Amino acid sequence: MKKLILFFVLIGAFNGLFSLAQTTLLCSESITSQPHAEWWPIPGFIPADEGWVFTEWDLRTDFSIPDSLVPHMQRLVEALKTRGITVVGIPIPSRGMLHATHLDKSNPLAAAYSPEAATQNYLAAISQYEALGIVMVNPLPYLTGDTDSYSFKNDIH
Repeated sequence: MKKLILFFVLIGAFNGLFSLAQTTLLCSESITSQPHAEWWPIPGFIPADEGWVFTEWDLRTDFSIPDSLVPHMQRLVEALKTRGITVVGIPIPSRGMLHATHLDKSNPLAAAYSPEAATQNYLAAISQYEALGIVMVNPLPYLTGDTDSYSFKNDIH
């Protein structure tokens, strides 16, 4: 019997910039209507059009595996493989990759962001995981059409 371990690579995951206080300020009403302009700018947050909010983490373009983790991941994959377990990964694209059209390019971080570079590096990261023996599923070909439904516009985690 084949065994399978499925994991999700959180490419747009929580980055620790946010405190509980900052998160509580970002309720749906405050983002969409912006009645509290004095809250902006909040470090690490990038307001965008139509109530969208991004984080610096959403706009990163480097998804590579840190060199220090490669040997540990190799050992893990090999140990699981000897037990008949296949590791399968599904990398979750960043919100910046999926929703770049909503970025306000007047913001310097948004203006510097390249969704093309992010996508290229995302695909390179998939190859890195595959080189470690992990079976990777690239979801990008399946994310077509209106991608706005893939994330909440003010989801900051």
